[in-house]
Formats: sequence, C-alpha cells, structure tokens
Amino acid sequence: MIVKSSLSLITKAGIFSLIGFAVIAAASYLIFGLKSMTNFVSIISGAALTLVLFFASISLYRLLAGKEFSIAGRFIFLNFFGKLIITAAIFYLFTKIKYINLIYFFISFAVFFTVFLNIEIFLIYKKILFKN
Repeated sequence: MIVKSSLSLITKAGIFSLIGFAVIAAASYLIFGLKSMTNFVSIISGAALTLVLFFASISLYRLLAGKEFSIAGRFIFLNFFGKLIITAAIFYLFTKIKYINLIYFFISFAVFFTVFLNIEIFLIYKKILFKN
C-alpha cells in the first residue's frame, strides 16, 4: 500500500527539479546567452530533455506505487528502454540541426541525467517502490 508521504515525496522531487531547472536556465543565460544564443539554447535543450524524461518517470512511478514488484519491475524496465530510444532519436535529430552546439548539449544532458538519475535512485526507488 502506498502512503501519502510517498506521493508527496515524488511531488517534492518534481518541484525541486523545476526550481533547479529555472536556476540553471537563468545562470546559463547570464553566462552564455548574452554572448552566444546558440550555446544557451544547447544547454537549455539538454536540460529540458532530461527534465521531460524525469517527469515521465515520476508519472510512471506515481502509477506504480503500491503495485506488486513483478508488475512494477516490468514497467521500470520498459521505462528505461523507452527513455533510451527517445534519447537516441532526439540525439540523432539534433545532429542534423545546425543551430544546436552538440558539445554544450551533450554536456548539459550528461550532467542533468546524472543528477536526475541519482534523485530517482535515492528518493524514489528506495523510499517508495521497494518499501516493505
């Protein structure tokens, strides 16, 4: 059974992620946006992609919270491969777009992906899905 505090934990993770995204967007605009709009768009695109994938995961975890492990495990596995396919497709599309600086995009994506993956592992997996 899911407890109300577990759902509020997922909601708090989403809110803090949005706040972090806004702070990074403002900082990267001040650092890169005033000099080169291409670099700013690249950083924000990488961060936005990871934020969208993170919110998709959070939505799935809200649905799976309280389900039995075999069902939740299958959907988590499908979620991982879905994110992989979506990310590969977007990376391919961005290699064809000349306006995006791929170095800034990939670094931004890698940093944000690492942060959001740690949030998923430490906050969501341990506290909600595998709670006895």
